[in-house]
Amino acid sequence: MAPSKILLIVHIFAGFTALTAATVATLTKTLNVAHRWHVYSGTVFFCSMVVIFFTAIPLSLIRPNTFLFLIAILSFYLPWRVGATPRIGAAVRDPWIGAVPVSWPSPLGL
Repeated sequence: MAPSKILLIVHIFAGFTALTAATVATLTKTLNVAHRWHVYSGTVFFCSMVVIFFTAIPLSLIRPNTFLFLIAILSFYLPWRVGATPRIGAAVRDPWIGAVPVSWPSPLGL
């Protein structure tokens, strides 16, 4: 099996895992279920996004596609930033978070 096919299978599996973990994290937070389920599913989501990022970069370079390369980088920024936030004390406010809603239309040419 070609390496690009293996990367694609891992990428798809990690994407499915990330979607499932994000749903569980959202529902446990919304339904006030035990906090540990929210934390565990959030950790699984973060790890899945890391795998997605590290498989998307080579996939976008194997079949050159600048748009997908940039999407891989931009979609990883928010999970990386949230994962880097200290858990003890007040949340660290990132000035770039405010730029995300402003910058999302730019790939669409708006």
